[in-house]
Amino acid sequence: MFHNAFVRQPNAKKMLGLILLVVTSVTGLLVAPFRDITHAAGEKNVRQPMFWNKQNDTTVEQAAARAGLVALPRVERTYRDTMRSNGYTGKAVQYFLANEVHGPGPYSSSSSWCDSSLSPHVNQVAYLKGDFCTFIHPNESWFLHNGAGKRLYSWSGGRVMYHMNPASSGWRNFALSRMKRDLFGDSSQSKLGFDGVILDNLALGTYKLRKQVDNSDGTIKEFGSDSAYRDAVRGYLSTLSGGVRPAAVIWAN
Repeated sequence: MFHNAFVRQPNAKKMLGLILLVVTSVTGLLVAPFRDITHAAGEKNVRQPMFWNKQNDTTVEQAAARAGLVALPRVERTYRDTMRSNGYTGKAVQYFLANEVHGPGPYSSSSSWCDSSLSPHVNQVAYLKGDFCTFIHPNESWFLHNGAGKRLYSWSGGRVMYHMNPASSGWRNFALSRMKRDLFGDSSQSKLGFDGVILDNLALGTYKLRKQVDNSDGTIKEFGSDSAYRDAVRGYLSTLSGGVRPAAVIWAN
């Protein structure tokens, strides 16, 4: 059971009250409340999370004093360590997109030529140059497809983001292997020093995939209902949780 929750606040100027999803088991989901820390005389002191980007509108000393949770991509480890050296004692978790991959293209299928020169964004599990073409592109079952059988994708910030199939055992195991590598280290790299991971944009339904991505046509080939998709997401989270916990935390947003 995951017990942690926070209010997402991208920076001090824009406070967005987005409650973290807490996954209680492979059979159920709930939303847990964020609780203020209440002091004597009724004064409330809310510890602010720092989400995704290091702060440009405050000093690292102020951030260390105020933050109750830090969520950063793998390339911001120096900033994380500087916060810790300035007194930050809370958890620092590594940010990943939950079920999306940055790749070249857009490519409709594995029959397309693949540009391995792409330098991928660091906010997703295929973060090394060549990852997409080597490990992901050849495996068609790892992708979600529209009714015409083409891979579902979105343009985001000039990048092609492919939507992955949470029911695919191959995709589940690849995502888990990258999270475990960063959290615990392996023969190719040392552990990165995070306390766990946070998965962003974890969808529990199919509306966005059916209606709002760039090549949506109203159908997801792999899933005929929200309940089927939700069951697949539960299975995906169970795989990740089984490989990460209890040595590290895993949260989803």
